[in-house]
Amino acid sequence: MFIQVGVYKFAKKRVAFRCDYCRHCGRETMSVADRSFNFLHLYWIPILPLGFRTEWRCAVCGQDPHRDTVASRPMKIIVAALLLMIVLTFWYPVFFPVSLPNNSLQIWGLRIGVAVLFILSVRWIRQDSTASLQQELPGVQPYNQSTCPFCHGTLMYEFEGAKCISCDVEHRPLKSKSQDLTFS
Repeated sequence: MFIQVGVYKFAKKRVAFRCDYCRHCGRETMSVADRSFNFLHLYWIPILPLGFRTEWRCAVCGQDPHRDTVASRPMKIIVAALLLMIVLTFWYPVFFPVSLPNNSLQIWGLRIGVAVLFILSVRWIRQDSTASLQQELPGVQPYNQSTCPFCHGTLMYEFEGAKCISCDVEHRPLKSKSQDLTFS
């Protein structure tokens, strides 16, 4: 018997938009922020209120535009650990001789090949994929129209962005790295 657990998203509403770079699409797109009230559910019965949450998604593909498209760090570590176990299995007879013949060319090819794969997996873990996003974000062109892209209402510009007078959707432009580090 399986336990059915998940998150319900009630009262989902579009609250903001911005021009952004989507890693899934690999290009500049518009991102939309949806706000919802989330509940943890068990067997489709809401159990625990989790509160309001705002999530950004690409208007083209529907994915989180800044989420890494390659494997997560824990998954990379699991792959490297599995490869390490295979390396140790292949190299064990070299350091602790057993009665099996271990000088054949195929065995040595496997030993060296798996060792190389392990070294490459360690380099893969160290790879920083956030650097490519930080290179792409400054090139994103800001939204410079005076109408809302959803209802075509007039945008009223404020200090950091704009707000549509018809549908109350805000324009929240991307912040530069220096603006993210300032505290007020």
